[in-house]
Amino acid sequence: MSRPVAGAALVAAAFASSTLEALGVAVLARLLGQRASQNVSSPPSPADGAGRGVLVLAAAYDAPRRSAIARLAGRIGDPWPWVAATFTALALCCIVRVAGVEGTWLTAIQLLPTLALLALVPALVDAELAPLDAGLAEATGVACALALAERLDGELRGLDIWVVLTGAGSANRAGLRAWRRRHRRALAARPVATIELGAPEPAAAAATVAGFAELARELDAAAGARD
Repeated sequence: MSRPVAGAALVAAAFASSTLEALGVAVLARLLGQRASQNVSSPPSPADGAGRGVLVLAAAYDAPRRSAIARLAGRIGDPWPWVAATFTALALCCIVRVAGVEGTWLTAIQLLPTLALLALVPALVDAELAPLDAGLAEATGVACALALAERLDGELRGLDIWVVLTGAGSANRAGLRAWRRRHRRALAARPVATIELGAPEPAAAAATVAGFAELARELDAAAGARD
């Protein structure tokens, strides 16, 4: 196998693995140790089985790490599209080399995405070792989920409420994804709507609960209309 082909294969494998990890499909992560995480849920009562659907109220209670990449994501949004664009540029350079094109200009172009990906290595290490955040926003999200469940208790006619408080929310919502896999049969039995409370600012807690309560009523009305 020639060097350009080997390089293209390595880039393709890294790109595919990173894409799957970003989508929540563990690939290389299966080879590494996993921290224990606990999900706390309050499923609907069996007596509520007459409901036409399930409304999942989810919030993550874990505090994220104060890493540089987390602060950057807070300003520019999800960094994955930038990583994907960098991988794509590097893959295109590899394809051009496999086609037999060489030159200093191509090396210079290929150097840019390569350096960008190498710069991510210390950022990823920092994401794992950075100190934990105070978790005030996450605590507010949990409080909002509980307050929302209390406000909607007995009010909805077409939806039963299932409260889920998850761990590993900062790890690409791993806790919620694990909960969904574990309860996939129960969730597949009836129509499901999910409201994720996220991490609202404490000052916005009341407005958050009021807004999502109105959304829940609209979902409930839609569930009743479909019946």
